[in-house]
Amino acid sequence: MERSLERLILHHHLPEERMAFVVGPRQVGKTTLARRLLEIRGSPQLYFNWDDLGFRRSVSRNPYGFTDAFVPIISSGKPLLVLDEIHKFPRWKTYLKGLWDTRKERFDVLVTGSGRLDIYQRGGDSLLGRYRQYRLHPLSVREVVDPRISLTEAEPDRTLQALLSSHREPSLDVVQAFEALREWGGFPEMFMRRNRRRLRLWHTERKRLIVREDLRDLSRIQLLSHVEELVELLVLRAGGVLSYNSLREDLQVALDSARLWTASLVRLFYIYLVRPYSKRIARAIKKEPKVYLWDWSEIEDDGRRFENLMAGYNGLIDSDQKESQF
Repeated sequence: MERSLERLILHHHLPEERMAFVVGPRQVGKTTLARRLLEIRGSPQLYFNWDDLGFRRSVSRNPYGFTDAFVPIISSGKPLLVLDEIHKFPRWKTYLKGLWDTRKERFDVLVTGSGRLDIYQRGGDSLLGRYRQYRLHPLSVREVVDPRISLTEAEPDRTLQALLSSHREPSLDVVQAFEALREWGGFPEMFMRRNRRRLRLWHTERKRLIVREDLRDLSRIQLLSHVEELVELLVLRAGGVLSYNSLREDLQVALDSARLWTASLVRLFYIYLVRPYSKRIARAIKKEPKVYLWDWSEIEDDGRRFENLMAGYNGLIDSDQKESQF
């Protein structure tokens, strides 16, 4: 499935000669997006995943040997190089800096990974000025109906003008796409399969991977069973006000633990928080936020699911999680 971000990276980002960092929730389609871009650029063999033991060994022997050995088939244009999950490499920032500074004339570079690209930003060399970061969101109605959005249509002013000038009823395709997204969520695999049994299994596996693998790698949290309970509580409270004190009482843990675990789930793109608007910043900070899920298909209540879907597509998803700079 084509994503709108493909055109943005190909026609807008890569000509600027900077690395592209694509982050987002687990299984939102980052690797698929990267492979599609590789096919378009004619370098499908330049996909490397840090989970591949052979690639890790080659990096330890000769850090940039896989790039030096590459001979492009098509001479016109620079080939695209994709490094997936490279943030698992302890010295990944220094590694990318060396790669870009010495070989940027030969390759365009795309780096993909989970929320941990935002997290592991302390220490090491700075990548300032060498990259732009993009976040891949779940599918939208526009991507389902027509993902080939032009760059001018993607500009906020033009989008707002189009919305204000549109008074006609939505087409049947738009209505069907919206209902499908509400029912199956915006993660491509489950949206395409549309199988209720597989969706339940997918929810279970995804939550286990986030807690048992991503969260374990991110922090030194030992009580992972408590975090799994927290995840279930957050699903039930999606669309509502998040009370840390209530979570503390239900989990029977310290208040700081409830806050720490929730913040970790935000960083791993499982939930996001929306803080209330207030003219006084101090008052807004003290008020408790509302919590939403990146995958609203987990929510059983139709009203909360609808609110969660609309929150994601009205820009609220960025209200408490701004893009960070390395």
